[in-house]
Amino acid sequence: MRIKKWLCFVVMFIGFFIFNSCDNVSKDDYYVKYIMNSQSIYITSRYIQIKSENNSNLDFSVNSSSWETIIGPVKYGFNANIKASFNSDFTNSSIGGSNIGADIYVSKNNGPFALKKSTGISGTNVVASYKINF
Repeated sequence: MRIKKWLCFVVMFIGFFIFNSCDNVSKDDYYVKYIMNSQSIYITSRYIQIKSENNSNLDFSVNSSSWETIIGPVKYGFNANIKASFNSDFTNSSIGGSNIGADIYVSKNNGPFALKKSTGISGTNVVASYKINF
């Protein structure tokens, strides 16, 4: 009889910790907006690489001075990342009269987007990263 009581206590104890650990999982959904802005006196492509909602990199080539996209939903702890450049290999170039910038905005549970990281429009190659932690 003592073994049954002890076993029942152990099962209840383990069940309590499993139930409590489920409450700590974030049920929030986040959306990430990536924006690229640039200025150039030349007609040239801009190259953009972003981290997608499934943690893979997506590459884009655009012939526009601005670009944006929204991904999601993603969960708490997601590492948003954007690279923008005038070079397809994301290295600095010597394109005078050209500057590029990148921004990361985040929305929680379909709320308004809030700016979380900005590089400003500077240089020919920029990288912005933000880990969702709110």
